[in-house]
Amino acid sequence: MSGEQGKRRSAFKVDVHLGEYSTAGEALKAWTEDIRQLRATRPRKADKLRAKMERLEQLMGGGEMADPN
Repeated sequence: MSGEQGKRRSAFKVDVHLGEYSTAGEALKAWTEDIRQLRATRPRKADKLRAKMERLEQLMGGGEMADPN
């Protein structure tokens, strides 16, 4: 979450929602496999999840995961 110190809580926004995963690492690992599976049947959903994964990687400091394509 990001926001300015001292501002109302409603001013905060979620940068990337991890869903059911408790850590960013768990989410990245699972999303890599999910993208691989979605490519054949739901390519647009796979693209959206890939964009979310890239945003999380960027927020974590630019670490790169294996390309699921």
